[in-house]
Amino acid sequence: MRLLQKSLVQEVEYKKNKEVKLEMPVENLYRRWTLVFFVALACGATVPTNPKHNDFLNVIKKITVYHNGGKTRSSYSAVDKRFFDLFKHGTFAVKQALATPAANGTSTMKYTVTIDFARRKKILSDYSALLDAPNSKSVYLGIEWGNISDIYGTVADCTVDSATNCRVSVIEAYDDGNKVDGQPNIDEVRKNLVFIKEEVSEYLIDKAYNSFDADMLESKILPVNSTMLTQIYFAKDNVTDENPTFSDSVIKQFKIQNVEGAGEIIMTDFWDNLVDPLKTDYTLETLPEGMLFIDWLDQRQRGLIISESDALKVRTLTAAPSAGKKNAIRILSEFVTADT
Repeated sequence: MRLLQKSLVQEVEYKKNKEVKLEMPVENLYRRWTLVFFVALACGATVPTNPKHNDFLNVIKKITVYHNGGKTRSSYSAVDKRFFDLFKHGTFAVKQALATPAANGTSTMKYTVTIDFARRKKILSDYSALLDAPNSKSVYLGIEWGNISDIYGTVADCTVDSATNCRVSVIEAYDDGNKVDGQPNIDEVRKNLVFIKEEVSEYLIDKAYNSFDADMLESKILPVNSTMLTQIYFAKDNVTDENPTFSDSVIKQFKIQNVEGAGEIIMTDFWDNLVDPLKTDYTLETLPEGMLFIDWLDQRQRGLIISESDALKVRTLTAAPSAGKKNAIRILSEFVTADT
């Protein structure tokens, strides 16, 4: 087995409020994709104001990996992915600061996303969970783009320029025919591959929930017949606004419990008690608001195994949303599944 890194000739072009798909080569197994986004803004005589939280990342509304005839392997927003990777790696990926163009001017900002298909992200020779492109019917990268109003509250005479694009490079694993001691060949790798998916779910909070006995917000951990590896829980404040924030005041207490059988409690604590240690656990300079990261491999060695018979529920006690507003819990989950 050998690893080859290369840039693709094709880029994902920008199309306002549309998903654009790039067909990926299917000659080898994928170890990693690196996506470099260039978001270009162009202004006329007046410039935009009131930049939103996460600024130009909001225009990258969804990043999706499709395979095997259109099935989804991974799907998340640029904001989801940025904070998920912060906890995975202990640092943010490359992102330039928002540069609002001057009148009759332009500006371009860069943001980099790495999509790893292995379980051990920092070990390139981990071949346990590659994306087997040759055995897929097709592989596509999909980028759903937004527009200038996703970046600014007052857009004025400004647009997302057509020069906006996503440049893609890949690291592929291939068999060069030379058997190296201790290195598997491609047939051995294929025989032992596991399949990892990443999915997002979101649940609205429409009132205060105050009691685990009688009045709580409850959602099921999905899917069954999987092994949960990692999850990030985002507590979103005022999702009915055009500019929602993440906040530690949304969730008061947090519990994961199997509601069948003896009612085994997997985890239960106050939100702050779960969140505050993450700063030292992941050596973060600052701890972002409203986020709980759970590494189930750390918690349970083999991950959180969810069988067909399990009824695992996330149960939360929450603060009341502002009058006329709604809060939300957004969950990005990474898990091993047999459903490829």
